[in-house]
Amino acid sequence: MGQLHVIGVRHHSPACSRLVAHMIREVKPKYVLIEGPVDMNGRIDELLLGHELPIAIFSYAHGENMHHASWSPFCAYSPEWVAIQEAKSVGAETLFMDLPAWDEAFLDVEN
Repeated sequence: MGQLHVIGVRHHSPACSRLVAHMIREVKPKYVLIEGPVDMNGRIDELLLGHELPIAIFSYAHGENMHHASWSPFCAYSPEWVAIQEAKSVGAETLFMDLPAWDEAFLDVEN
């Protein structure tokens, strides 16, 4: 059984990005979990299609008694962005682990 490695990061921190890159290259994990909407897991590879940074994922839900939105920004020195790139370079599967904007957990939450 493998070990769990957890790296707490500050968004858009070049220092955290370097640590994330180093740990992924050193550990070569099977999976890399990063902050982002889980409903976008099937589309993570689209982020690596050569987009010009910065980019963002926007997740939105609107319906009766519901209006929620979330966004996940990525720039060249974002630890989340670096994790996606480094995970691919070592053959790890990358997965987002946040609830999607439409999840019932947000029904009574004001942002």
